Amino acid sequence: SSVVMMARRVLDELGAAQTLVGQPRPAPDDNAMVLIRQVVDQDVNLFEGPSLLATSQRDLFESGFLPTRTPAEAYRQIALGRRPVFVTEDRLGTFSYLVAAAPVPAFGRDMIITVPLASRQRDIERQTDDLTQGVLTGAVLLVLFAAALGAYVAARVSDPVARLTRATRLVAAGRFDERLAADTADELGRLVQDFNTMTRMLAAQRAELARANQVQAWAEMARQVAHEIKNPLTPIQLAAEHLQRVHDDARRPLGTVVDQCLTTILTQVRLLRQIASEFSTFAGAPTPRIERLDVAGLVRAVVEPYLAAPPNGTEIRTAVPSNLPSIRGDRTLLSRALTNLVENALQAMPSGGRLRIEANADDAHVEIRVIDTGVGMDEEGVRRAFEPYFSTKTGGSGLGLANAKRNIELCGGEVTLTSQPREGTTVAVRLPVADPGAHARA
Repeated sequence: SSVVMMARRVLDELGAAQTLVGQPRPAPDDNAMVLIRQVVDQDVNLFEGPSLLATSQRDLFESGFLPTRTPAEAYRQIALGRRPVFVTEDRLGTFSYLVAAAPVPAFGRDMIITVPLASRQRDIERQTDDLTQGVLTGAVLLVLFAAALGAYVAARVSDPVARLTRATRLVAAGRFDERLAADTADELGRLVQDFNTMTRMLAAQRAELARANQVQAWAEMARQVAHEIKNPLTPIQLAAEHLQRVHDDARRPLGTVVDQCLTTILTQVRLLRQIASEFSTFAGAPTPRIERLDVAGLVRAVVEPYLAAPPNGTEIRTAVPSNLPSIRGDRTLLSRALTNLVENALQAMPSGGRLRIEANADDAHVEIRVIDTGVGMDEEGVRRAFEPYFSTKTGGSGLGLANAKRNIELCGGEVTLTSQPREGTTVAVRLPVADPGAHARA
């Protein structure tokens, strides 16, 4: 569905671009569909009502290989049911495939854009069918061999095979969390272990693919939002500053009301610039410059500005030994990450509290902990804390912890978070030492 929404957005932007240059908005043609296909890397078809209007694969339709009528279920759900997006299965002879569809109201209420999608489920089913065939072949050989040993051995072998067959069918249906218990240490037990390993790998790959697609979509949205926010900020700021200078030159005839309004405008402009900067940072892909870093100096550079002017009612303490081993990382990325963690901790204590930054080391890692006594988070907040655009605060972009996590992982580290409501939050950052084992020898 994300592919068809991206295709519709590109089509809308093409129409908007033609309108901006003063041209009337014509109905899209095959050339426009080919351009959209180059963007989304999928074939694209545009239907007007029940009939094909434009396509990126005209030769297939003209040859009669593909029908020129709108897919019936897609037309029913989009044109009649007014759904914003719909994914259905279509057939071409004995071959079935998925079709994603969405309305295009900018070009007419009956316009429908469709994108044929390759079905990953079909590939998975083909692989599992091959696995089932191999398993069944091995099962037959095992049963024939077991028959010579008697009913006891036959029962002992046939039961695990039956369980493995049932589990294989469940995997073919998409149940990648299925696991079997290995009761023996022979070849059949190893086959069960290999099956469990395969299902874990399939589940991990599906989760990783979903995560990659999600992050890519988030980054694209962040890039567009940052661009759209930045454009109007400069004229707003310049106009407000000019008005402030004119007001000051005229000896402030409108009094403090104008001053307060201008101060509010400029403050909110700075906040919007900060949010746009966070969006741009998340959308970018920084390349880390790995070097040896002193942990105490890194933490001191981050915390010193807050120690000089701590928020009212907030006590900030550090416990970072100077003899900690050096770490490997990018100074800029780690400084930004730690700053984000400190900022989040301070924002979690609006009425004041205690913030503590401490560190220790083992043979391979240095762990830096940022501990606050703020409002804390529930289980749902802890689980989603590092997701982009998720925030328990009323302000901000929800990208601070996501950017911090990415910067730490780019430096080879990892970050975890624990929290209790109304008790506080602890964020632990583990970073690799530059010389593993040197700390223990010292």
